[in-house]
Amino acid sequence: MRAFVLAVAVLVVPASVLRADDALTVETLAPGVFAFRPTDAAFEAWRAISNSGAVVLDDGVLLYDSHLSPALVEEVRAKLKPLTDKPIRYVVNSHFHGDHVGGNWAYGPEIELITQAWTRARLLRYYAELPERLEKRIAESTRELAGLADGPEKIRKTGLLDLDRALLARVKDAKRTPLPTMTFDSKLALYRGREVQVFFLGRGHTAGDAVLFLPDAKLAFLGDLLFTKTLPNLGDGYSADWIETLEKVLQLGATRYVPGHGPISGAEDVRAMIGYLQWLRATVQPLVKQGKTLAEAQAGVALPEAYKSYRFAEFFAGNVEKVYTEAKEGR
Repeated sequence: MRAFVLAVAVLVVPASVLRADDALTVETLAPGVFAFRPTDAAFEAWRAISNSGAVVLDDGVLLYDSHLSPALVEEVRAKLKPLTDKPIRYVVNSHFHGDHVGGNWAYGPEIELITQAWTRARLLRYYAELPERLEKRIAESTRELAGLADGPEKIRKTGLLDLDRALLARVKDAKRTPLPTMTFDSKLALYRGREVQVFFLGRGHTAGDAVLFLPDAKLAFLGDLLFTKTLPNLGDGYSADWIETLEKVLQLGATRYVPGHGPISGAEDVRAMIGYLQWLRATVQPLVKQGKTLAEAQAGVALPEAYKSYRFAEFFAGNVEKVYTEAKEGR
């Protein structure tokens, strides 16, 4: 226990002690277990949009997810220093999307980088395409910013542009690509002073979502299998499988869940996510059977009042499109 400075059940770093340039807050979820979540200002400026976690083990710290950029990993390192004197040794990436693996470029060869086997294969392609994708996005953002008036959209676009420029410089300067050094198919267990279970419970947000479960704390880190008070992105997802996978999540026996986006959650939030996916499928599938075009389906499906306060409302049209496409394919 020497390494744990904080041992209270739940502690949030108050906004008053955050530096103006801080993008992440820290929440202590259990002794030696922490969540890093974006500040409201960082989220609105698109400097940080996703959650990550840290688990202190006997031989070092295990991180779950890596945020958008290496700079955010360095902020996590700095925020860990008052909490433990142990170095980061393991990193689990929940899936391959950039807001969860962008910080991987901050890790050296001493880090054991762990993913589900499908995710490693997908990361090979993601990294190969990354420089060209960043260059294209930087050019597009530069053009768009020239025509934007001052306001939230310009702030967000500026934040994205800054992130992309910094990441492209880091990628071009890197001597190695941060590919996973360890993979698993369905389950991996670590025993380093506490038991850490990493599962693939089925397809959902992607075909390789990794769930981290701590039996002693009854706590699960879900990555983008769970969006709380936030609309999910179904672009690479499987809506029917996602529902089944979340049902399996509820069987783990956790009492708290850390989503990929949104506040620390309970079982009711997992059920709310299931409910959204069920509602979306039940609403869109009949429109396909009626012969509606995609444009007609998107125009004819309104976001229910219960979800109108959620962040990422811009994902809704794409979610309708995804379920429409699945229905056309008989899924």
